[in-house]
Amino acid sequence: MTNILTILLLTISLTTYGQTCDTIDGKLINCTDTAGLRQGYWELTKKKILVSGYGGLGSKEGCRYFEKAEYYPRSKGAYKDGKKIGTWDYYSGEHLISLDRKITYYEDGSIKDDNSADRYMLNISSDTTVITGQFYHDLDSIRINCRENKCLLTFTSGQELMSFQISDIDKLEYELLRLKIGVYDREIKKTHANKVYSK
Repeated sequence: MTNILTILLLTISLTTYGQTCDTIDGKLINCTDTAGLRQGYWELTKKKILVSGYGGLGSKEGCRYFEKAEYYPRSKGAYKDGKKIGTWDYYSGEHLISLDRKITYYEDGSIKDDNSADRYMLNISSDTTVITGQFYHDLDSIRINCRENKCLLTFTSGQELMSFQISDIDKLEYELLRLKIGVYDREIKKTHANKVYSK
């Protein structure tokens, strides 16, 4: 009874101050202010229905829908005035329980993208003109350095793997995907073999 009264009072007080929020396990989350801007901690989930149906036919209440469901996180993090701030966790996988990506949103508009699923980490300036980071290859970490619409990917030794022009970040993400699926593996192995034999 105390919990119900507390939740009721919180709901009334939040509505009075102009915010609407969800309450899950006694936590206030997913708040929206009077201007419609997201505020505070948010959890976006995916619902998986395990069992559903209708029952109660012939009862006083009549036929009613019932379901048993599980909820899996898709992403979690904080908003301030409708903009993502701080570190957000992004999940995927069959049951959406695999943490694939952590993106940190800074107040100056720059971001840090740590993508464990695609095996890279990027620091991206607010205007996306400077992108630095690493791709985690099995043989060597590959450094990423993009400036003035040109990207240079090098091994830790400083030897160049490739360079290319970019007009937007999509081209870089395309090349990182090609690295992930092994398109450049032969070139990387050849470079490493030459380094070993030249010693």
